[in-house]
Amino acid sequence: MRHPTSPFLDDHVRAGRGEHVAIETPGATLTYAALTDLANRTGNALRDMGVEPEQRVAMLLADGVDWAATFFGALRIGAVAVPLGTRLAPEACAEMLADCRAKVLVADAGIAKPLVDLSDRMPDLRVIVASSSLDEVRTMTSPDLDRGV
Repeated sequence: MRHPTSPFLDDHVRAGRGEHVAIETPGATLTYAALTDLANRTGNALRDMGVEPEQRVAMLLADGVDWAATFFGALRIGAVAVPLGTRLAPEACAEMLADCRAKVLVADAGIAKPLVDLSDRMPDLRVIVASSSLDEVRTMTSPDLDRGV
């Protein structure tokens, strides 16, 4: 199945560039093959949380590997990735989350915590996932994106 993310991920792997660096941050280096695997696992984890095609997955993550994996993972299952600024006040984030009708929020733990107290302002939000928890879920999730579909 061809995904909208194929030019950014799959095409590099198919062309023999899977072991080339896709992302390099001060804390991590990820190849195209590893990023594809991580995006698939993230997509499957989001699917396991009940995210369906065209539903929104909000992201409150610093730039880096988790941001890329969540962004591409959401797109790979047909969801809409909604990146939000990590410097926004919790009230502004809650307003944007309500406005976009996000079903899931993937956030750095420190950013997500104040939003829990504002959950009544975000009626469509079902799940708030700290990015560290998503790491655990991804390790138990298949990299086969087309499983059960």
